[in-house]
Amino acid sequence: MRTLFRAILGIAIGGLLFWLAVRQIDPGQIGPIVGRMNWLGCLAAIGLYWLGMGVRVLRWRALLTSVKPLTLMQSGENLIVGYAVNNVLPARLGEIFRADFLCRRHGVARSAALGCVIVERLHDLAFVVLLLNIGLAGVARTAFTGPFTWLAPLASAGLFVAVVGIWMLALWHERLPLDRIPWVRDRVEHLARSVRGAQKQLPFTLMLTAIIWALESSALMALLSAFSVKADLHALALFQSASALASLLPSAPGYVGSLQAAFVLAFGAVDLPAAPAAVVATATQVFLLGSVTLVGLITLALGQARGRQPATQDAADTRSGRQA
Repeated sequence: MRTLFRAILGIAIGGLLFWLAVRQIDPGQIGPIVGRMNWLGCLAAIGLYWLGMGVRVLRWRALLTSVKPLTLMQSGENLIVGYAVNNVLPARLGEIFRADFLCRRHGVARSAALGCVIVERLHDLAFVVLLLNIGLAGVARTAFTGPFTWLAPLASAGLFVAVVGIWMLALWHERLPLDRIPWVRDRVEHLARSVRGAQKQLPFTLMLTAIIWALESSALMALLSAFSVKADLHALALFQSASALASLLPSAPGYVGSLQAAFVLAFGAVDLPAAPAAVVATATQVFLLGSVTLVGLITLALGQARGRQPATQDAADTRSGRQA
């Protein structure tokens, strides 16, 4: 029931945001923008985005090292399938699927996998907040920058609270009065152990995160160029951070609505019209998110067709993985 409610809420919010984003756009403006599309720019964007995805696989493997060492192929399968499902399901339910997929395929405790997902997302959020502040630093204040002006300190505060909270949980979870609730205690222990293990990889994973966002920002720049949209580095940082933060909202599949609204607001902040903003947002969903979704769903379908079973390890680890 809770999952259904989240799905309905995400679709409703996405629909509302889509209407708000496109309600003042003249449909006649869309055709000429699409007609001027440069396919080479789109192909460059896809290539840069997939280079970033490859670095994400390296980072995911590093975060999982202390939980369950996996090969690059196994890490890539888990990450891309998880991202694909995240793009298809509303309200970011794919994050839960990724933890469950890792449990079923490799016998990793779901709570431990979820701990790695949380650390991964905190890495990304840190760089998104950095990009947001870089973008605001070079953008003249207009009516459209209002939402970003209050969003920057809010996101920074949220990041701080999340980092401190997960760090305190990893260090002091044993002090929590959970002995009378064994199933909660075990899950918290798995999560804390995965977070502590991920901390050991922090310098390496932060370096990879910087490379990831450099590549994905370059992909966005190529996509903007494909539609003849000119943006300096500050505008690019604002576009990138706005689209990333929009994905945190409960949303419809493919971030329909939330991504269009984010781009329209960000384009307005640098005095660019809404029509190309909606087109670039949709192109991001089709070419970048869409390519990952296609590859991930095909990979998932092939794995199920082959009847692949979860990897075996010692019985205790497998039992704990299935329980948590």
